[in-house]
Amino acid sequence: MSTQRRLALAFSSLIAMSVTVFLSAQPAAAASSCTKKYAPVTDYAGRTFNYRYYCSTYVPEAMYWNVNSGDVKMFDDSGFMYWASSVWVICQYNGRPNPTIDGHTNTWWLYTWGDGSRSNAGGYANGWGFLPATSVSQGGENQPIPGVPSCSSVNSSVIPPVSSWSTEYFQVPLGGWFAKDNGTGNATDPVNVVVYGSRGDILTIMENALSASGWAPTLCFNNSILLDTDLNWNSPNTVWTTSGSLGCGWSYERNHARMWTGKSADWSFVWVAASYEHYCMSLHCISDNGFDRGANDFYIDLSNGLAANNVSHTISILYPYPYSPGTINSIPYGNAVTFIRIN
Repeated sequence: MSTQRRLALAFSSLIAMSVTVFLSAQPAAAASSCTKKYAPVTDYAGRTFNYRYYCSTYVPEAMYWNVNSGDVKMFDDSGFMYWASSVWVICQYNGRPNPTIDGHTNTWWLYTWGDGSRSNAGGYANGWGFLPATSVSQGGENQPIPGVPSCSSVNSSVIPPVSSWSTEYFQVPLGGWFAKDNGTGNATDPVNVVVYGSRGDILTIMENALSASGWAPTLCFNNSILLDTDLNWNSPNTVWTTSGSLGCGWSYERNHARMWTGKSADWSFVWVAASYEHYCMSLHCISDNGFDRGANDFYIDLSNGLAANNVSHTISILYPYPYSPGTINSIPYGNAVTFIRIN
């Protein structure tokens, strides 16, 4: 747990996750090794540990429970940790790859008590979970954090099992996370927001919320940008934009979102590819950092609209494995996807 709580907990999870994805900084200079201190603490499962190991972090970051090396499901966050010069941990475990932060990779995870908790399918409570080593200042690339013992040497029951659970938001587009151009077959847009719920009117609920936030549908979009949602590559069901114009010919940057609908046995989904674009000779050109900025502003506007319409919803920012950061036409995108459940 960090030594300070910098923001009100009501907003802390959402803000911490967003900052991690879009505003991560370079690691600050830190001691080469974490330091050991006798300070007994009991976790949510009633296990008592006599020693804590004090390290530092350089970004706020989510914590997860399903970090076993055999796990391939999307990350499920159990808590979050603010950036701090002093963060204590209990032990470390060599598991699945960490979320990549500023290009840094690792497979080590540190068991600790976070600054806030998130509901999760693993039953971890009160903010306990595993912090990725990529957020810690100490240590080297793909190396254990110096000065922190392994969890197997401290208490082997801390090591997480391979998850056998089923969580509704792990529905992914059948053709993968990228829309493609029907003419060239090339990827054009990453799916970066997923809205879902057990109700059948998810898209209508979204459209009402976007309207409340100043968005409007547009007829000016390339309908050859397709997503495989049901073993068929489909055009978007609808496209909305912040420009408020149904037609083409705008002269300024706008955020726009392509939306495709789908269903599973129990859930309705809307997959969203959001991005900032500007007018150019080819009609649509993605702006600098347009994918990540578009996704971030889209889900904030959608959430605000849902709240204005008194629609209960929950937000989780996850890292679909093995969805990695990359570029499309020289525009980078991160590996975070925002899942919004309509309750």
